[in-house]
Parts: sequence; C-alpha cells; structure tokens
Amino acid sequence: MKYVDAGYVVCLSVLFVYSIGIVLRRRRLLRTVDAVDDAEPRFQSREGTLQDEPVGSDRSEEF
Repeated sequence: MKYVDAGYVVCLSVLFVYSIGIVLRRRRLLRTVDAVDDAEPRFQSREGTLQDEPVGSDRSEEF
C-alpha cells in the first residue's frame, strides 16, 4: 500500500511542477507579445506603409 501512496505523491508532484512551468511560460509569452506590439514594424516602404515584400521586389517579371 505504501507503493501506491508513493506513486500518487510522485504523480501529483510532477503535475504541480508542470503546472508551474505552464504558468511561467504563459507569463513570458504575454510579455513577449506586449513587447512586440509596442515595437515598430520591421518592414516599411519608402512611403511609410507596410509591405508584404521587401522594397524593390517585382514579382510580375516571374510570369
């Protein structure tokens, strides 16, 4: 019977440590999202609007 109790203790301990890791990971992810939202966009055209592709690329030549 002691082995069963020890097994429950081990399982609950592992779940507790895992839950702490999930909480910390979520907080870290939320801080990263907030930092990215506050940052300037990386790719902008010369006119200041957002671009899907880098400035100067012309895909019409491929077709």
